Amino acid sequence: MKVNLNEKYKTRDGLEAIIYSTTSNSPYSVHGVVKDKDGFEFLYEWNNKGSVLNSSFQHHHDLVCVRNYDHIKIDDKVIVWDDDVEENARGHFAGIDSMGNPQIWNHGKTSFTIEDKNDSVGYDYCLEWEEPHD
Repeated sequence: MKVNLNEKYKTRDGLEAIIYSTTSNSPYSVHGVVKDKDGFEFLYEWNNKGSVLNSSFQHHHDLVCVRNYDHIKIDDKVIVWDDDVEENARGHFAGIDSMGNPQIWNHGKTSFTIEDKNDSVGYDYCLEWEEPHD
């Protein structure tokens, strides 16, 4: 994920994050605020991938992109992809994970044919599959 001003974000722990700037040349080039549950705003800086800390550890205030997948039903055919992978994947929609990322069932399965309901994989992006027109 690369943070940009055209997306809506929250923190890993579910708090609203408002991004004001992504243009700085500093290592932490994303600037904004996190609103706590009482509505107080706290200034934050993130790197361009939305991480609070420059480490491999996750922080509860790392950014998570909020996308709406309400229009896609479980088992609908979808195309999914990640920022860092050139090739798209096809599959059947398996819902969203706790971070708000879309998932597809593994091995081309559906909710009817999958044995383990946790046997899915998440991606950064998802679009409904549209049948080709003649």
